[in-house]
Amino acid sequence: MEFVSCIVCHSKNSFSVIENVLDRFSPNNNYTIQECTCGMIMLNPRPNSREIQNYYQNKNYHPKSRSNLVFNKLYKIAQNINNKIKKRVISKYCKEGSILDYGGGDGQFQNYMSNNGWNADVYEPYLSSDICNQKKIINMYDIKDSYYNVVTMFHSLEHIHEIDKTLEKVNNSLVSKGILVLAIPNHDAYERKFFGKKWIAYDVPRHLFHFNYQTVQKVLNRNQFQIIEFKPMYLDTFYNILMSINKNKFSSIIKIAYSTLVSYLSIFKDKKKASSIMLVCKKNES
Repeated sequence: MEFVSCIVCHSKNSFSVIENVLDRFSPNNNYTIQECTCGMIMLNPRPNSREIQNYYQNKNYHPKSRSNLVFNKLYKIAQNINNKIKKRVISKYCKEGSILDYGGGDGQFQNYMSNNGWNADVYEPYLSSDICNQKKIINMYDIKDSYYNVVTMFHSLEHIHEIDKTLEKVNNSLVSKGILVLAIPNHDAYERKFFGKKWIAYDVPRHLFHFNYQTVQKVLNRNQFQIIEFKPMYLDTFYNILMSINKNKFSSIIKIAYSTLVSYLSIFKDKKKASSIMLVCKKNES
């Protein structure tokens, strides 16, 4: 385990505890989420980059490994919808070319973009080879400078130990006028108030950072990226509510319905209350 400085202000002595959260796969393991006085929320202390590998090996971590057939079917439908939304956002800025899905899990989005005419690579540092699609998986040293028109980081930034080093690598890998498209769980999500430490998006210790719009903007700006579009990922709200609920209680149906309704009403009033937010960024040219 390691205790680290704030990634926004670099302070190491300005944290206060906001939650103690159990690992959903190992309920005997308790972790501390702390907030810096600058507003950045982080897991601290946290497993180091060698230790973290062990926390991705649970068979239920990835949805394709779960035995619930109904859940898997619904998840696949939502995944297909999200793929189309992601592609539509990307196509506003770039119609074709080379794309890298950084932290791309099993490679399904890389496969989707490849089937739609893109030269698509995927980099995945944590999941085992039996889960990942090996067709176009690359390692860190294969990521070329000034090569990709688009880099995507969908729900991967919060997992990365060395964020500044990674974003520098991503910036260098993009061509001039290339774009970075990322999605993050949003700590300001309205539904979090219903679940507290049970909120699925805490996902300790795999999620090292808990961003909101303001803190991720600071990290991106420091690493020479400017946000040019922001949008909520609407399906993620329902997914996070469903995954945060204790499904063994009859009252869960009522809680799902109520929390879903009020959460979506809140998002329609303020997009920054969405469970996950998608950001399109351009690299700042020197």
